[in-house]
Amino acid sequence: MVLSHDARRETPTPRLARGRRQSRRGRWRRGGVLFGGPAALLTVLSATGCELQETTLAQPEDILVAEAFVQLFGEEAEATLLLHRTFGGVGASEAPPNADVQIHLPEVGAIRMAEVPLSDCVEGELPDQFLGTCYGVSPGLLAVHGGDELTLEVDVADGRRLLGTTRVPGDFQLLQPLGTPVCYQEKGLPFEVRWTSSSEAWAYLSESLIFGLRETLGSQGIEVEDDPLLLTGLSVSASDTTIVFPREFGVFDRFDTDRDVLVALQESLPVGASARVIVAALDRNYANWVRGGDFNPSGQVRIPSIQGDGTGVFGSVVRRTFRVETDPPQLGRVPCVRSGPRE
Repeated sequence: MVLSHDARRETPTPRLARGRRQSRRGRWRRGGVLFGGPAALLTVLSATGCELQETTLAQPEDILVAEAFVQLFGEEAEATLLLHRTFGGVGASEAPPNADVQIHLPEVGAIRMAEVPLSDCVEGELPDQFLGTCYGVSPGLLAVHGGDELTLEVDVADGRRLLGTTRVPGDFQLLQPLGTPVCYQEKGLPFEVRWTSSSEAWAYLSESLIFGLRETLGSQGIEVEDDPLLLTGLSVSASDTTIVFPREFGVFDRFDTDRDVLVALQESLPVGASARVIVAALDRNYANWVRGGDFNPSGQVRIPSIQGDGTGVFGSVVRRTFRVETDPPQLGRVPCVRSGPRE
């Protein structure tokens, strides 16, 4: 599956797709990373007898943070980097200094990332007083393949330097649905999504953006707040290459999605609804850093992969996408479940 460039922008990664009510903290447009707001100066009140003692803790160090992601869509690749800083006190006094950002590619050399609008790196509402700079490389300019080792260099105008390395997960293919961007799900019944394994992958993240639930489930007396609805599934090892659609999507959404909606989707995708599904192979850096709601694949603490005069992540992801329809199939549309080769 390879979507057109415009279609991909409608369903960005990791989150890998849009649709849920936006977080107040903002969301990576294509990296799927949620990042926190400014760290506040802490004032602790402790009771000792009848007296209150006020203690002011020292402000945390102001650290430069680089969050960079490379995404591979079929034969095209795209890269973004958000450069910002942790906050000493409430808010940041200034934006991070300008930087020379380069990605080093095998056999190609260095590709310089240009400053682009902040909306290319993030979507949704940002924290108050957030100051950051976005750098990007457009599709077609980044010759990246599965298995490539990439090096990131960020040389900041004030003399600081950040370095990171990622090994792009190997290419993989969908086995079911097989070889089609759109398939027909008969009677909306659940089916197993299968794919070949990706070398160098640390985990697989699957997301489904489901359209038409408000109308189809509303007729059953089920109120749907979010339409389209974004649901997430995770395969926690490189050998786990199956997930049942739609039953096993939503494992990280059970606390902020209506229970009746999730129960209905355990049975089937309602006839009249449709979905865009993304399966993504994540490198180790990505899996150790990305955070979204209850999706914490490496525990509660982010593990950085950027070294030098700051912190952050340089991660990579390979995506495959298909669309599921439940209405009567159009001429030439294939079923989602059919015989095909196994790995």
